[in-house]
Amino acid sequence: RDDKVKAAFVLFDEDGDGFISLDEMTKYLSSVFKVLYETSPDTREAMGVSPVALAAITAKQCFEDADTNQDGVISFEEFKAWYSKPSSAQITSAVEMPEITLAEVRELTNLGQHPVDTIFRVFAECCDDQ
Repeated sequence: RDDKVKAAFVLFDEDGDGFISLDEMTKYLSSVFKVLYETSPDTREAMGVSPVALAAITAKQCFEDADTNQDGVISFEEFKAWYSKPSSAQITSAVEMPEITLAEVRELTNLGQHPVDTIFRVFAECCDDQ
């Protein structure tokens, strides 16, 4: 479990300083949501907000829940405690989903309908926008 928490933390900690800033979390989530919207246009319609807005809202909520000492960054210990809470289940389920198969993920996200090089190209374009 600790390895999964550390792997998730590293994804967000872009500059590797041992803390997740609100900007880092927003940037990472924005990239994820851009790829999701690009590969699943119905999701954009269903959400009703841009991927950047969704990332900002999601990151803000995460910080309200996880930044327990309110210093404006999330330490690994804060992240680990937050990751284990039931309120973080929706975000952490994206990292840890043992009950869902890769085939089910492909079906749910429509990623199976796109060639791998297209998915990587879209992801790269979304990251370049950052």
